[in-house]
Amino acid sequence: MLNFIKNKLNIIISGFLGVVIIALSIIWWSTINNLNNQINDLNSQISDMNKTDDDLDSYVKDLQSQLEEDLKDIEDSITGLTSKDTELESKITSLETSVNALNSSLETLTTQVNQNKEDIESLQETIKTLEEKLSNLENKVYCLEHGHAYTISYVWNDDYTEVTGTADCHHCGGEITENTTTTYVDGTYIATFTNEIFEQQTKSIYKYIEEDNTYLIYESLFLNDVIDMAEESSNKVTIKLMSNIEVNGIVDRYGKLNYDILILKGNIVIDLNGYELTSLDNASSIIQIGSSWGSTCEAIVTIEDSSENKTSKLKNSKGGIRNYGGTLILNNGTIYIENNDESLRASICGIAFYLGSVTINGGNIIINSESKIYAPNGVTENGTGGTFAMNGGSISVTGPINIKADALYLRGTAYINGGTIYSNYRYISGDGTIKLGTNEDGVGPTFVGGIKTWKTLNNYLTEGIS
Repeated sequence: MLNFIKNKLNIIISGFLGVVIIALSIIWWSTINNLNNQINDLNSQISDMNKTDDDLDSYVKDLQSQLEEDLKDIEDSITGLTSKDTELESKITSLETSVNALNSSLETLTTQVNQNKEDIESLQETIKTLEEKLSNLENKVYCLEHGHAYTISYVWNDDYTEVTGTADCHHCGGEITENTTTTYVDGTYIATFTNEIFEQQTKSIYKYIEEDNTYLIYESLFLNDVIDMAEESSNKVTIKLMSNIEVNGIVDRYGKLNYDILILKGNIVIDLNGYELTSLDNASSIIQIGSSWGSTCEAIVTIEDSSENKTSKLKNSKGGIRNYGGTLILNNGTIYIENNDESLRASICGIAFYLGSVTINGGNIIINSESKIYAPNGVTENGTGGTFAMNGGSISVTGPINIKADALYLRGTAYINGGTIYSNYRYISGDGTIKLGTNEDGVGPTFVGGIKTWKTLNNYLTEGIS
């Protein structure tokens, strides 16, 4: 039984092993077949790749051949372009040569044109000159037939000692000139010419009117000479301005510019006649009466304005009139002092006096000063022996607010009977005796804004005072 089983088992095992061997054989054969197929595929791919490499080699060779042909074409083109560039440069050089030739021709033509233009202009000038000559000839013929038509003018030199006469003919353009020396007679320069075409000319520096004992002043040249003649007269003399007069100061022996006009004696009326008497160099005063402080003189000086509008002025930046011991009367006119120099070191006043007398019947004294060093005054009395009287007119003084600007600074006896007085500081100062009264019309002085004084006024009348 056991053997039977063993035999069966052996048969089964043998059968199983056979089956396993067959199965393994099939698997092995299948695997080998697959491997052979893969190997064949690989060989096919390798063959294809070899074929592709051959194609690439052929392509590369073809490409190289094509590139060599293209390179040769490019080289041929470059060679052709180089040849053309050479030709082009040759043409450019030829063109530049032609342009230079044209420029040279153009310059030549321009020179010729300019020369022709100059020739034309020269011809035009020649024609113009000939036409003018022809016209002059025609005008001269006309002048010979009908006479010349002259425009005559006269020119005086600065000191009136010479005169040049000029005659210009409207028709023929002819010119006649003559210079002559003048003669001087009684304030008038006279010019007499030898050619009858020129008339006698006169220039009045001043004119003397005997019946009125009056000198009419036209220029400042001999003003002080006229003053000297007036001083010698035993009668009252009037010096009347006929134009605005500018005067230069007179320097004393110490080199000081004291005054423009000096009056030492005589009875002289200065009639401003609506004009201005101005100091050109800002002397200490325009008019000085007398020679020095502390002395008296016989001069009587009256300031008038006979004009209708009474617009005359004595103008300066320092002083108006200094009276050193004479008599000064202001009836009309304005003493006008204006100073714009804050650092001016000078006495600034309308009228200053020491001895003698000052009387204001009319007119004006106007002071406008910006000096911060010297106080301006309308009237200044420096001594104690003089006399002051104010019956009319006006005094107005304006100075810096911190400067003691006085309308009146009086030290002697003063009679204030009328007029209008103003100052932006004080109206009256000084140690003189002030007497306030009324004028002939019964009207007293007017102090604008009320009386402002240095001390208490004494011996004054209150009637008419405002």
